[in-house]
Amino acid sequence: MIQTPSFSLPSPLQKLSTQLTQQHGINLYVKRDDLIHRDISGNKWRKISGYIPYIEQHQIKHVISFGGAFSNHIHALAHVCQQLDVQLHAYIRGEASSKNNATLSHCPKSHTHFEFLDRQTYKRRHDADFLAQIKAQFPNSLIIPEGGFGQCGLVGFKQLIEEVNKQIKCDYFFTPLGSGTTAAGLLENISPQQKVIATAAVKNGIYLIDEVKALLTDKKKMNAFELLTDYHFGGFAKVSPELLNFTLQIGQQNQLILDPIYTSKALFALFELIAANHFAAGSNIVFLHTGGLQGWQGMLERKIINQTYLDNLYNH
Repeated sequence: MIQTPSFSLPSPLQKLSTQLTQQHGINLYVKRDDLIHRDISGNKWRKISGYIPYIEQHQIKHVISFGGAFSNHIHALAHVCQQLDVQLHAYIRGEASSKNNATLSHCPKSHTHFEFLDRQTYKRRHDADFLAQIKAQFPNSLIIPEGGFGQCGLVGFKQLIEEVNKQIKCDYFFTPLGSGTTAAGLLENISPQQKVIATAAVKNGIYLIDEVKALLTDKKKMNAFELLTDYHFGGFAKVSPELLNFTLQIGQQNQLILDPIYTSKALFALFELIAANHFAAGSNIVFLHTGGLQGWQGMLERKIINQTYLDNLYNH
C-alpha cells in the first residue's frame, strides 16, 4: 500500500507574473506537481498512480517496464514498487555501466533489477512476441509500457483536473509531451471550454498526435488539442545556451526550477506564444510542471552543464 501521507496533494498552483504576462494580460499559473513527492513526482506519479489499483487488486509480484539510462519514469516507478513491496524488472536502453549513473543509482536496490539492452533489441519493446517472452519469465507480472503509456496512465489526470478546477477557472492546460499519455489524460478529463497545448520533446514529433488520439475514448476531444513540434532544441535531451540562460533566469526570478528535458522547453515555447498574441487577454493558463528535476544531475554527469550552473540554478 502506498503511504499517501508522504505525498503532498493537491499540489499547489504558483502564479507566475512576468513583464511578458503583464503586458499581454495573461494569468499564468504553474501546477507544481514537482512538489508531490521527493522521488515520485510530476506526471510520473499521475501516470503510475493509475496502475496501482491493478497491482494491488491482482497481487502483482513483478512489474516490468522500459526506459533510457536517465529515465524519470523508471526512477519514479522503482520508488513506487518499493512502497508497494513489488519487484521492478527494468529493461534499460544502454550499457550496464549506466546502473551507476545519477538516476539509476538512486533506484531502491532491494526492489529494482536492471537488464540492459542494445538499441536494436530495445526497439522490440512494443513487439507482442518479445513482450510474451518477457512475461513468461515472470508469473503474476504486469508490463507497464515505456513512460507509463496506456489507458491506466490516463487515470491520475482526472484528479489533477479536479484539483485545478477547484483552484481556479482554467482556459488552457500547457504541458510538455513525451509519450503522449499526459496530453491524452488531460484531454480525457477537461471541460468543453478548456483546451490543451503540448510541446513535443523529440524531433519530428508530429507522430505524437496519433499516439494521443489512440488513447482517447472520445476522439472529438482532439479538437481541443494543439501540438507544437519546433521546441525540441535539437532533439530529445538536447539543450542550447539560449535554453539554459532562459531556465536560469526563470529560476532566479520566480524561485521555480524547471527540468532540462521537458518543462524548460515547454515554458520557453509558452512564452513565445504569449509574445505572439496566441492567447486572448484575460486567459487563465495552467502550465503543468511534470517533475524530472533529477535530470539536472544527468546533465552534470554528462558534462553538458557544470557545477557552477547547477549551483546558480538552485541557489536563488
